[in-house]
Amino acid sequence: MLKKALDFLKKHMGAKTVKSLLVISVFLALLDLSNVVLPVFVGKFIDGIQNGLFILSFPSIILGVYATVFVLQNILMYVYGISHYKAKNKLQSSIVNSIINLNPLDIKSRGEGFFAELMENTINAVMNILTPVSIKKLFLCLQNFAVLALLFFYNAVVGFVCLAVLLFYFIAFLITNNLFSKVLSEFIKKSSESTSVIFDFIKNNKSLVGNDKNIDFANRKIKKILDTTSKVEFKLQYIYDLIFNFLGNLIQPAVNLFIIGFLGFQVVSGKASFGSLVVCVTYYNMLQKGLLSFQEMSELIFHTNGALETIEEFLDDKKLLKRKNCVCDKTDYFYKFQNVSKKLGEKTILENFSIEMKNGKHYALKGISGAGKSTVINLLLGFEKSDCGEIAFLNDKNKINDVWPLEKIAWFSQEAQIFNLPLHDNIFLGDDFDKAEYESLKALLNLETLENRNLGSNGEHISGGEKQRVMLARFFHELKHKDYFVIDEGFIAVDKALKTKMLEMTFEAVKGKTGLCISHDDEVLSFLTDCEISV
Repeated sequence: MLKKALDFLKKHMGAKTVKSLLVISVFLALLDLSNVVLPVFVGKFIDGIQNGLFILSFPSIILGVYATVFVLQNILMYVYGISHYKAKNKLQSSIVNSIINLNPLDIKSRGEGFFAELMENTINAVMNILTPVSIKKLFLCLQNFAVLALLFFYNAVVGFVCLAVLLFYFIAFLITNNLFSKVLSEFIKKSSESTSVIFDFIKNNKSLVGNDKNIDFANRKIKKILDTTSKVEFKLQYIYDLIFNFLGNLIQPAVNLFIIGFLGFQVVSGKASFGSLVVCVTYYNMLQKGLLSFQEMSELIFHTNGALETIEEFLDDKKLLKRKNCVCDKTDYFYKFQNVSKKLGEKTILENFSIEMKNGKHYALKGISGAGKSTVINLLLGFEKSDCGEIAFLNDKNKINDVWPLEKIAWFSQEAQIFNLPLHDNIFLGDDFDKAEYESLKALLNLETLENRNLGSNGEHISGGEKQRVMLARFFHELKHKDYFVIDEGFIAVDKALKTKMLEMTFEAVKGKTGLCISHDDEVLSFLTDCEISV
């Protein structure tokens, strides 16, 4: 699992970044290991006192080591902190880039709560394996063997007893990790579903408020989802706590009493020095802390593995839209359908459909309704695959699921894809900013009032008509450097007077272009199209 997590981090953050974080964390963990040597000096100091000697060199060495470790740890923690946040930003940016390259249909299947959880808690859980705290836990597991050897050196009986406790913890570690793996995927799935659905209820509360039945319905659904998730989580946590509580609350205190009693008797009978008693008790306490590292490593592995599965399941390479650029050495047509069939459940959307859409035409697509329209749009833009048959774009070299049609198509949709950014960013979307064009579009579409403010996620800070005008401004900008267009019910959310004005402007903008218009509004089709396709 650790190798899997490191490979994931190297992929998204770079091997150099991962290596630098690991090196700093390892140095910090090694500084902590200096504590293993210090009890030896404490024991010698106490034995000296017992023999009437007060040797100041021993406490001086201990104090010097503590002071040096303190200074170095603070310097390294400062360096690590800066490196960590830079690395986290790099990781988040890489994951966002991967999400943007996902099929939009896969993204829509998740609620926004899922993405908030993914970008913060899930990423933190994966990055935890690089933190000094986590590396210290790993080193503590290894430190246990060094401490055990020292206990054997001072007293063989105590060493054997502590070895038995160490084996108990190691077996518990293996058992818990084996049990976790069996229910982990179920927990991840239920947790993801609950976060998504609950956020959807919160976000869409306009459909619920004011109606007690609707609110009760939401509460029942939320409670059912949370109950299901909680049962799985309880199963994981209960097994985990049961095993380690048995070891921590019963075995450890019993061993503690045995060591103190056994060594105390040896000191009284003159078989051991008081210093060796102190050293053994100190090392056993150190071992107890180290034994807890098995429990903590179980937690770390559990959470890291869960986070990795969540990310990898969502960012599955099969879902990424890995497309090549369109080949445009010749344009034989706009779209070509060859014996294309598509079903949505039991509903037939297209059946053995063939057509070649010529260049220079404005097509109206009629005869589809409901989910069928969305399915056809998704087929045209390459988001869905046909059940059989083939769709090509511009020429036979551009199979629709191998290329990215939107690279060449200006798209105007009823779906207001507006970002919480200023107006000019929403229009140009990273294209070179043209002030003259921007001023012209603002004046043409009456968008001056939207200047100097963010428009809100999905345009929540502006009206429905303003949303469509912003989308139309983006559409007009894209038409300046694209020869093809698709209009999907783009004028559905505007009043009649505004619609007529927008249609007139769109008619002028698409002159000389090739495109497709899907609408149930005859006025829109008569304005913008010159030929018809019936499905």
